[in-house]
Amino acid sequence: MTESNIDSTTDSDCTGFDRRDTGCGRQCACQTRSAGAVQWNRDYGQRSKPCAGQSVLQSTTVVLTASSAGQNPPSQTVTVPDLIGETRAAADSALARLGLQAQFSGTGTTVNDQSPPPEEQVLQGSTVILTVGTDQAPPTLPPPPPRMVTVPDVIGLTQAAATNVLGRLGLDVRFSGTGSTVSHQSPAPGQQVQQGSTVVLTMSGNSIPK
Repeated sequence: MTESNIDSTTDSDCTGFDRRDTGCGRQCACQTRSAGAVQWNRDYGQRSKPCAGQSVLQSTTVVLTASSAGQNPPSQTVTVPDLIGETRAAADSALARLGLQAQFSGTGTTVNDQSPPPEEQVLQGSTVILTVGTDQAPPTLPPPPPRMVTVPDVIGLTQAAATNVLGRLGLDVRFSGTGSTVSHQSPAPGQQVQQGSTVVLTMSGNSIPK
């Protein structure tokens, strides 16, 4: 709170003058017409006491009530969201909700880069540059090589038993003949084949001892 001595007997209207106008060498109504001492409460003169135009004794203190009305509030900081993979419209909307501006670079439809990066703190009103490109499917990896298995010996087994043994190895079975046991197989026992291969089993009526 400061005071400035001035030299007439009529209180002037200091409303709207800031403290620098009334307290330094600038010409204004408060300097040339007011009497006594000017007492400031804050930063910007809004009203005075005694009222403007009121006669007062010399050495009377004039109290000016001030406010900072009209000043913009300080900008807030916000966290930049992760917009990689978002569409142009979705990214623009997300930034607008945070008080940020979007600037797009490129002609695609999907954001694939951004500056500032995600999670960085910036002031509201800042601009985030988004690079957009064409949607691209991820590269297709080649299928893994098929697993090789050894054909077991199923000669002499019943149809159900042979099917069970070959199925556990990932092999398919095709039967020929009308017998109850396997009398022949192709591929032969011990050969290496890919999983999913078919083993042909010939069925006969007599069981072949092993």
